[in-house]
Amino acid sequence: MRWRRAVVRATPLLVLLAALGPAAVPGAELVESIVAEVDGVPITRRDLEEALLLDEQWLRLGGEAGLPARELRERIERRVLGELIDHRLLLQQAERLGLQLAPEEQAEVERLFEERVKADWGSVEALRTYLEERRLGLQRLRARYREQFLIRKLLQREMAFSDDFVRPAEIRRYYELQSASYQLPGRVVFRYIQISKARHGEETARRLAESIAAALRAGADWGALCREHSDGARAEEGGRMEVRAEDDIGLPALREAVARLEPGQTSEVIETESALFIVRLEQRQPAGRRPFAQVQQEIQERLLQERREQLIRQLKARLRAQATIRIRLP
Repeated sequence: MRWRRAVVRATPLLVLLAALGPAAVPGAELVESIVAEVDGVPITRRDLEEALLLDEQWLRLGGEAGLPARELRERIERRVLGELIDHRLLLQQAERLGLQLAPEEQAEVERLFEERVKADWGSVEALRTYLEERRLGLQRLRARYREQFLIRKLLQREMAFSDDFVRPAEIRRYYELQSASYQLPGRVVFRYIQISKARHGEETARRLAESIAAALRAGADWGALCREHSDGARAEEGGRMEVRAEDDIGLPALREAVARLEPGQTSEVIETESALFIVRLEQRQPAGRRPFAQVQQEIQERLLQERREQLIRQLKARLRAQATIRIRLP
């Protein structure tokens, strides 16, 4: 769960409060009616409203969904209620297994809670004020944060019994099946100095371009010469241009010159009808696929993460199948 300062999320929060209706309006009482039961343990309207007010994804996206208030409310409620049910089931499983946070773990949770609040709200008091205006308590939020860490401990226990070895053949197969994800676009980076004939006159422009070319051959600084003399639109940037391939260079004379150069080489003076150019190629990277050795570790971590997420989904599904769940939302 991540929170932001109220000022940052003021607009989406107002949208959500409007969608939630009177029960969620700051200063109003939160209703204690039961919206679901998990093995006879109730989840109340208050629990649901608290979770809704602290659900960042919907606070952020709710105002952009373009849905009628009633439809938006129903989607929010059902998604968040499902998360509350999973939360309750995982806590119950942790309790059945006798899992607890050790004193040093509890102290670490408190420290992390304080850090998160200060990072996202500036101070604990700012968050306390925000919550109290909505009839929410800071202690309930602290308790929920501790519960998240207990659930994390449960999930770590479950994962300890899973296979965390990804076979090389799996990694290679993923690489081949997802080859489009590892394609690299071509990249051509070059710089140019442009001397306009209209501005200088043809003969003067030629002499200036030749003198610049000679200075570059003698080791003069490209950037300084470009900023001082170039009439190109990118003179202040040293004439830097980046394209995917030479074919993307619009001016044929420049395109042909860049195609002939190797990285680090500078062209002779190139004359066109309206200007003279000097070009330097900095980088040419053909389009292609990232080498397998370069992405092997990345793929392994991704496959492990997918395996963990699947394990969590399976655990939640198993707990739901074993539990008696009654949902009382209309």
